[in-house]
Parts: sequence; structure tokens; C-alpha cells
Amino acid sequence: MLIKGWSITVGMGLIGYAFTYKKRAILLLSMVAAFCFILVDAKFKEYQVVYYKRMETIENCFKSGFKPEKKICFTPAIDLS
Repeated sequence: MLIKGWSITVGMGLIGYAFTYKKRAILLLSMVAAFCFILVDAKFKEYQVVYYKRMETIENCFKSGFKPEKKICFTPAIDLS
């Protein structure tokens, strides 16, 4: 999540610079960059949510005493559609 931290820091710095020196173009560029970041972050979160059910199933298998050599617990394939 290093990219998230840096994008927030740089974005806020650019917005501050744009307001201080009245640079409208830099402000608009910062707004576009922030919007793109929001879209990428939302897509990442969408992929993350898809895996929650599978992670829960795997955790429950291990809590119930799952032994990898017995192969008694399987998880469903992930459908990204």
C-alpha cells in the first residue's frame, strides 16, 4: 500500500501548491489524478471482496482440524464475473 500513501501525499502537496500560487492547471491535474486513484482503489477493493468467502472457507477448514495430507477440505473456485 505504499502507492496509496505516496499518491495521497503528492496529491495533497500539489493541491496546496496550486492554491498557494493560483495555478488552475495544476489543480485540475491533481483532481484528475485523485479521481483516477479513486477508480483504481475501488477496483482493487472489488477484487478483494470477491475473495472474502473463500478466505472464510479456508479459515474454517483449518479451525476444524484440516490436515493438508488428508485433502478433506476443498474451497470453491473464484468467479470474477
